[in-house]
Amino acid sequence: MRNTTTDAFAGVAADELIDPRPYCEIIRQWSTLHPEFAFLPRKFKIAVSGSVEDRAATLVHDVGLHVVKNSTGEVGFRVYVGGGLGRTPMVGEVVREFPAQPGISSAIWMPSCASTTALVSATTNTRRASRSWLKP
Repeated sequence: MRNTTTDAFAGVAADELIDPRPYCEIIRQWSTLHPEFAFLPRKFKIAVSGSVEDRAATLVHDVGLHVVKNSTGEVGFRVYVGGGLGRTPMVGEVVREFPAQPGISSAIWMPSCASTTALVSATTNTRRASRSWLKP
């Protein structure tokens, strides 16, 4: 995995719903030396945005987690998958609109990251880099 990114103003932004830095740290710890991430055929990037404005560019990462509020005021993640800025730029698709209230202890949003990683690991073409992206 290449990296996990977040908003440059994380922790101090006025429009921040939650601080995304603990989530990035959880993803980093989970993905370090994880067998699914060891043999990915290319760079794999995850972004977490905790503010109303998406300054982390979650739509153009392989997995994007954007914090949103629902009509009752609960906070959850909108999960995007399949974005990229390579040779053929693509905007990620929403796979989960509001999977769970983001809690550090109850990381219910993690299966979206895990299943996407397993899908990429299992189905990508390791011999041809041009065929190793999540494309429709």
